[in-house]
Amino acid sequence: MLLKLKNVSKIYQMDSIQVKALDNISLEIKKGEFVSIMGSSGSGKSTLMHIMGCLDIPTAGKVIFEGEDVSRLNEAELAKIRNQKIGFVFQGFNLLPRTSALANVELPLIYTHLDNQKKEKKKAAEILKMVGLEKRKNHFPSQLSGGEQQRVAIARALVNNPLIILADEPTGNLDSKTGKEIMEIFQELNKKGNTIIIVTHEARIARCAQRIIKLKDGKIVA
Repeated sequence: MLLKLKNVSKIYQMDSIQVKALDNISLEIKKGEFVSIMGSSGSGKSTLMHIMGCLDIPTAGKVIFEGEDVSRLNEAELAKIRNQKIGFVFQGFNLLPRTSALANVELPLIYTHLDNQKKEKKKAAEILKMVGLEKRKNHFPSQLSGGEQQRVAIARALVNNPLIILADEPTGNLDSKTGKEIMEIFQELNKKGNTIIIVTHEARIARCAQRIIKLKDGKIVA
């Protein structure tokens, strides 16, 4: 089992009010699965993704990643797992605007202390080629379409060979045709053995996955 959540709850304190974002969630993600987490705004899906991606820790319950209870780790230990084992793709692309596509993809390699610049560039270029952007590697984000920017973001998520890819509304800023192309990339990656979890509120996007988990009011309802 790659990832397991056991009785996970997350409570946020807002002034004198407690908001329960997740309520006793238990689920398992196997290696090589393609899973969609679906729900309306406020259902808890982004909070769930943050906890699965070691960006946050639960108020109660356990998060077991590769057999280790990561909910007990400190921020430095969580950061190490995020960088070495998890790839993130966000709705807003999160690319550095004054940096080329190639340099954006290279970024995670810097933090893994791969001190050979030639190797970094070669690896980043190979990943960009895989997502169909070989000829656009020296372009800045402002020179790329939304779909191309998201391909760069996917390449950046892949460059460290993560165990799991987490994508939060990856097609949210794209038209339906481009969104379909991005989902086809995720499906191809999954066929190659990548474990992928996508958070979405769109049923047509969720249906691209092998399994759909539906959230409502912080609980799994289907």
